[in-house]
Amino acid sequence: MASFLKSALVAAAKAKNKERIDSGFVGTISPCPDDLVDRVVAYLDMGTTDVFVDLGCGDGRWCIAAAQRSAAVCIGVDMDVGRIQLAAQKCATLELVCRVDWLLCDFIKGMRLHAASVVVFYLSRQGSECVRDKAVQECAEGTILVAVGFQVHGWTAYHSVASVSKKQAIKAYFYKFSKTSM
Repeated sequence: MASFLKSALVAAAKAKNKERIDSGFVGTISPCPDDLVDRVVAYLDMGTTDVFVDLGCGDGRWCIAAAQRSAAVCIGVDMDVGRIQLAAQKCATLELVCRVDWLLCDFIKGMRLHAASVVVFYLSRQGSECVRDKAVQECAEGTILVAVGFQVHGWTAYHSVASVSKKQAIKAYFYKFSKTSM
């Protein structure tokens, strides 16, 4: 019964977002629980040499948390102008404007990952596969990729963190990029 319900929910979400999926959109707007964001950012333990990139940044919560809790350079990328504006407003309210850059673009076509040391993405399975393929072409050895919600097909996570929220049970999966093992 549970797998039938899950299939029905996935089908409903796909139908609801069919236009976005057909246009190449690889995620839906579904904010991640704050406790998971906090736990992932704390685990990453980023410093001044790190470049943190959030693909499909939405309201900016990942970049804002990373900017508040680390010295990393933070870049949020989204193709929805309204989401980028919301993220930038939140960032300005928290006086983090000089710590985070917001890019309005399709990350698959308009963003290169070569400088990123950490890449976070909370996308559909299709979106995660796009990131996997892009990472193989562009990421440097040792880049940390954090997939939220779904494991990346063909990769083995070295760590995972789960949300403790009763409303939304979600896991984040950590991968260390290596051209020889991925």
